[in-house]
Amino acid sequence: MKEAVWIVGRGLLGYGIESRIRIQNPEAVIFETPRFSWSNPVKISVEFSLSIAAFAESAKACGRYRIFWTAGRGMMSSSDDDMRKEAENLKEFLNILTANVPINAVTGFLGFSSSAGGVYGGSTENVITEASAVAPNTAYGRGKIDQEALVKSAATPLRGVLIARISNLYGPGQSRTKKQGLLTHIARCMLVRKPIHIFVPFDTMRDYLHASDCAIDFTNASTLVEAGETVTKIFASEVPATIATIVGLFRRITRQAPLLVTGTTALAAVYPHRMQFSSNVLKNARGEQRIGLHEGIAETLSHERMQYAESGMPA
Repeated sequence: MKEAVWIVGRGLLGYGIESRIRIQNPEAVIFETPRFSWSNPVKISVEFSLSIAAFAESAKACGRYRIFWTAGRGMMSSSDDDMRKEAENLKEFLNILTANVPINAVTGFLGFSSSAGGVYGGSTENVITEASAVAPNTAYGRGKIDQEALVKSAATPLRGVLIARISNLYGPGQSRTKKQGLLTHIARCMLVRKPIHIFVPFDTMRDYLHASDCAIDFTNASTLVEAGETVTKIFASEVPATIATIVGLFRRITRQAPLLVTGTTALAAVYPHRMQFSSNVLKNARGEQRIGLHEGIAETLSHERMQYAESGMPA
């Protein structure tokens, strides 16, 4: 089926979505995203205008489109100001998109990658579902909820919207400039025998979702959202693991004991002890392929080892 596809943000998830789209729909026309001037509001407004106009032409020619927003550098330690700047860029993009007459005449989809951990950070529920109340306890979580509201406002009778609240994403190729991703951090530290700083109790429970599994589920879900519909869905492995379990898997795979350093930070106080997710929305979007933690950690270690060997740089 002919369609135009635009993935804004080519990080771990963005590249995974592109790979999945090429398999899911070989006829899709993937729009080449330019490098945006994220820190320059004036320049990025012009860049957004030009890019959206060009994409609208592609969407019109194809007869339908999908846009996936996976951009953003926010993390649990981000400040209110960091999240405000991120929201301003998203708002500008959406304002230009909704004002573009040609694209609003075409049937389309807009997907937004949010954060389950941020949105539900203060939740006390044993198992969090889409029916759970949002409970942000950081600027990051509050910022994500604000961004979700912006995206929801961009729905039109011809454009469906999907808010993807994603658990802890991991996998080969995680950014080296963005300080997040416990599994990647442990892998890089173990390769060069650096101490691994753990700031939460070892029985802290988290849900780790492999990026390729998330990409499959996200793209599958995007085909199930009807035009004019707005859907919020949790994307998670639904198989939580403790920090102790993760450390044990690294020890088993590498056959070496990690150099652990425990401690605490001010931010550690806002991290919930247990986060377990279960999705009851668009359940048929879940792909059959599921990468377990053992396989995913081994894959991540292998990738980091290769990157380290090629660059010769410390992990």
